[in-house]
Amino acid sequence: MQTHRRKILRDIWTRKARTALVSASIFIGVLGVVALFSMGDIMVDRLEKTIQANKLSMTHAYVIRASTDAPDNEADLAVVRNLPNVTAVQGFALYPIYWKMAGDVRFKDARMYSYTAPIDQLTLEPPTLVKGRYPVAGHNEIAVERRFATENKVDIGDTIVIRILSGAGSSGEIKEETWTIVGTVYQPYQYPVAPGAPEVVRGEVILFPAYEDAQYIGGFKGFNMFQVRYTNYQAALDGESDLKAAIAADTSYRPTNALVEDPAKNTFIEQTRSLADIMAILAVVALIVSGFLVFNVINSIVVEQRRQIGVMKSLGAMPKDNFAIYTGISLIYGIIGVIPGVLLGIPAGFQAAKAIGLQFNVFIEDFQTSVPAIILGILLGLLVPVLASLLPVAMGIRVTILQAMTDLGIQVNYGEGRFAELLDRLPLPISIRQALRNVVQKKARLALTMITLGLAAGAFMGVYAMLSQLTDTVNAIYGTFGNQITFNPTPVQDRAKIEALVRDNVDGIKAIEPGAVMAIEIEGFKPKQVGGAPPLLYALGNNPNNREILNFNFRSGTGWENDPNREGIVITTGIANQTGKDTGDTIHVKIGATSADMEIIGVAIYPFDTVWFRWDTLAKLGGLVDADGNPRPNSYHIIMAASDPSVKQTDDKIDEINEVLLKQGITATYTNWVQSAEYTSQVVATAGGILNTAAALIAAVGAIGLLSTLSMSVFERQKEIGVMRSIGATSFAVALQFLVEGLIVGLVAWLIGIPISYWLNGVLADAFNFGDAFVTGYPFLTLVIGFVGTMVIATIASLWPSIAAARKTVSDILRYQ
Repeated sequence: MQTHRRKILRDIWTRKARTALVSASIFIGVLGVVALFSMGDIMVDRLEKTIQANKLSMTHAYVIRASTDAPDNEADLAVVRNLPNVTAVQGFALYPIYWKMAGDVRFKDARMYSYTAPIDQLTLEPPTLVKGRYPVAGHNEIAVERRFATENKVDIGDTIVIRILSGAGSSGEIKEETWTIVGTVYQPYQYPVAPGAPEVVRGEVILFPAYEDAQYIGGFKGFNMFQVRYTNYQAALDGESDLKAAIAADTSYRPTNALVEDPAKNTFIEQTRSLADIMAILAVVALIVSGFLVFNVINSIVVEQRRQIGVMKSLGAMPKDNFAIYTGISLIYGIIGVIPGVLLGIPAGFQAAKAIGLQFNVFIEDFQTSVPAIILGILLGLLVPVLASLLPVAMGIRVTILQAMTDLGIQVNYGEGRFAELLDRLPLPISIRQALRNVVQKKARLALTMITLGLAAGAFMGVYAMLSQLTDTVNAIYGTFGNQITFNPTPVQDRAKIEALVRDNVDGIKAIEPGAVMAIEIEGFKPKQVGGAPPLLYALGNNPNNREILNFNFRSGTGWENDPNREGIVITTGIANQTGKDTGDTIHVKIGATSADMEIIGVAIYPFDTVWFRWDTLAKLGGLVDADGNPRPNSYHIIMAASDPSVKQTDDKIDEINEVLLKQGITATYTNWVQSAEYTSQVVATAGGILNTAAALIAAVGAIGLLSTLSMSVFERQKEIGVMRSIGATSFAVALQFLVEGLIVGLVAWLIGIPISYWLNGVLADAFNFGDAFVTGYPFLTLVIGFVGTMVIATIASLWPSIAAARKTVSDILRYQ
């Protein structure tokens, strides 16, 4: 055993550069595995501990007030509480709040969370008190989310100035009052994004007044969501229709939609787990690819040391001894890569979880580690190189003593064969001809390097092609709508009043159009789940008299283009395909307790399953009517006079509209579609960055593999270099030959990557599930960029071995021999 250890350590130490390259590739893989597995494990663990499944609502029913009369909360909640299998129900109010520090000029937007029950008595989705106490109604007290406190550097006992919207409509002035912070709270619960639903709110902008104070601050009455829990998830599914019907018929509210979710499969936990799994798989792939390099290196060592193997056998070494020595070398490579990979992966995983967790509403403060991630990183880091070495070691140690002692390093058939004859006939420079022969001579060794680089090139080109098409698709989606702003008053307001306020008091408005949005059911159609959120189908109501609001790309039909007063609906291709319906057919729709048969007047190419109505038709079906039965919009669309407004210009216009409405005691939620488009583009870029990072990891391992392979080739071919030197070859000629070999490998890798990229492009396109709306294609620029990138990587990886070969002198080679 002592001889084994001495042999292993001497081989490791003698070839320090080779050891560093192999260990570096293993280090990259282990670092990725430990960091990314730790990130996901820490985030999911924290979410599961914070989000208590037994306190999650099963149904979130989003509602709007049916009238301006004050609702009877107790009576309304009792209606839902008395439904079959309901075990708990509470009202939740999410409204805007405007605050500033004393002495500041500009107010900041925030959101206030309030509940029909005292916060410390909540049975469903209760926030956690971190410090201090909950506010008492009527004492100008408020609690803040812990991230709000950190972001704004406030603490218990500090004061903030709040705008009071109650009574603003009568006086036209908005009061300002000073409120005291009495507690900090952690709010871990979020809700899927949906039209008519409360938006995902960052913890940095959440405030918690008492329910009575929230109504005083916001000038509203009632709430905008029923949170309901049933005896089990199936009961929640079965009771959805009865719940919406009961709310519409027997309460002061009208449901816009209802999301039913299994507490055991919380949306945000599942999304977090999915992201973590994807990233971890990419890291494991990078580590496995590093095994290709170990395979090449161990194979090279065995070939290089054939004579040593023969000598050891002549001295009595058994196959198991040689096997132990060469697999031991790969194990040492693994150990050298594992130690720093694990040590750096632990803090990297924690920091990644801490940073990315904020996007998933995960608050991570104390340092955490993931034992499973550490164990997995160590096991994979040690097993992958050992397993990768088994085949070359098993083949190498089969050499006999006679074969080892008579091996001259040159095969008798070198320079023979059809390929060699073809090369002799081609008018190629001798350096290129020799490089091609050497690549073919070592094709088995270079094959894994080519495959690795080919995977990286294919991944990069596939992602680039998909992102190009996705960008075109996103542009087409936002091009469907002509408005830059949408706002939803809370509660529903008189249309004439809202339109007059905006037209008369806000400049730069080209048009303000009424709209409606609510959940809908279609007979024979089952909505798809999008982004982990519960499946829902939404109906959007617009004013077809304004042709700028909608710009459909029709597969069939014309919608309201020829007759804006026409009754009917426009559906998407996804709905048409699933139901077997097309333009001219009739389809049965249901909104709450109301149902109707509607003619399909168009099938639009659009990625998200949606149904479009005339706004007044949708409002009537959904119960959005005044005392006289006239339809009332629950949303408004603004077209700005500027032809291409920026995000800031749109934000400024939203501020102007908001200020006008607030002075009348009207609050609203706003959507800046210019900003939304920009954000979507950033999300696309981020997704591409993550995918390209994985491709870069694979490319890095492939580049290290090429560098190592060419370095071994330089070592093995010192006689050849000596002969070239002795007949007058310059350093440039020697370096050029090895550089050309690397470029040939890069070229072949690029060719391998082309079909991979085409396949990956299709897979990623299907994963985004855009259907007919996806702008399909394979841009020619993809091939150009992929070729340039692959050749650059191959050139960089080939430089060091090429320069090393050029520095070899005849005297160096003679001394080696």
